[in-house]
Amino acid sequence: MDQADIQVNSRSKTDRTNALKQALSQVFVKNSGNASVLSHELVSAQVQKPQSLLTQYNYYQQDNQLYLQAIFDHQQLVQILRKADLPVWGAQRPLTLFWLSMPSENGYEIVSDAMVSANEDGMNDYAISQGIPVLFPLMDLDDLMQVSVTDVRGQFAQSVAMASQRYDAEYFVVANMDTFAGEVRYQMSLYAKDSQDPIMQPLLSHQGLALDYQLAGQQMMDKLAQYFVSQYAIASSGEDLSTLLSFVGIASMKDVVEIESYLQELTAVKAIQLHQINADTVTYAVDLFSQVADLQRLLNIDNRIQDITIPQTESTLGSGSSFDQGFGQSPDQTNEQPSEKDGEPVTLIYQWLAR
Repeated sequence: MDQADIQVNSRSKTDRTNALKQALSQVFVKNSGNASVLSHELVSAQVQKPQSLLTQYNYYQQDNQLYLQAIFDHQQLVQILRKADLPVWGAQRPLTLFWLSMPSENGYEIVSDAMVSANEDGMNDYAISQGIPVLFPLMDLDDLMQVSVTDVRGQFAQSVAMASQRYDAEYFVVANMDTFAGEVRYQMSLYAKDSQDPIMQPLLSHQGLALDYQLAGQQMMDKLAQYFVSQYAIASSGEDLSTLLSFVGIASMKDVVEIESYLQELTAVKAIQLHQINADTVTYAVDLFSQVADLQRLLNIDNRIQDITIPQTESTLGSGSSFDQGFGQSPDQTNEQPSEKDGEPVTLIYQWLAR
């Protein structure tokens, strides 16, 4: 998120300074999800002095080209975006599986992971540079048995959804490219992989024209980023918002340390404070930059936790206790869930699965 690699002509001071400006611009876009942030006066002023945020840089050679790799201070980057009242798109980003059909010598074919790795058009490289986690199918025997080019070109989402279950991705895209009047015509639809709707409806549909396949791929990635930014990038609401957040299944202090580190990385979280420890459950009071729903969206894309929130009307977490009670031993009220009482919000409850 805080690193960029820029091709340079030499190791001269002038080339290095220009490359660092490009790198910092790219990192600002990565951390916000929107290139328009570069026009903000605070961001544009910072780009002109990249050394003040630079933590490390080095040169390396690849394919007879010289590159400068720069890493910038994440906390200061986020502070600048927050000061400018701009959204921050954190490291909690969903993985998207891309089912893409393109023209080939034999008609059309589905682009595989191996093809993308060897593709000089750089569609995957562009996604990486924009901070968009994407994955392409293996197109091995398992995939070939379930998905055909006709399924992808016909936008048969149900068939593609079944084949997508084997991949550890939260979303999948069904997309096509073709030539039209000297340009590349493309269309794409985004779906939630675990949708329970009997008739799958796309979360995003888009079609357009581009000068070539490379630009078409980049435009699709940009549209994908715009959707995810709308869902997961967090801007400060300016309000004093908070909630209680519980994690059950805590086995040791190591789990607590990992949870606190995880929460501090969430862009929706302004501050956390330990509220209660009760047997295998730890609860935090969480101050938020925005609405509780924004926090829930971030929590729900992390496979280390599982939402088990069950609002009830009368029961609450038991009174505070200590780790002396022993991890893994549930108190008498383990199955009781917190509820809204005396104006307090319902506690969000998640099962901690990381080990």
